Amino acid sequence: MIKEKVEETNNLRYQVYELDIKGNLGKPLTIPIPTKERALTYYEECFHCALVSIDENGTIIEVLEKNLEPKDIKDKKPKIIKRNL
Repeated sequence: MIKEKVEETNNLRYQVYELDIKGNLGKPLTIPIPTKERALTYYEECFHCALVSIDENGTIIEVLEKNLEPKDIKDKKPKIIKRNL
């Protein structure tokens, strides 16, 4: 039984998915990646995405991390228009 669990964890791969506005998983942004360290490099460069672990069939096992930072980060300060009177 213990060997089966070890083999299951060895079969895990990782993938980065986009998130919709509500934070639900959307389409995959990457192909399956064999190591978590390599997948983290892609995850750290994206906005509003999630890092998931998948099995050999491509089924999502667990959502490891979510980055809910919006894609468009803009300065929302109002413009000041100076007029010469």
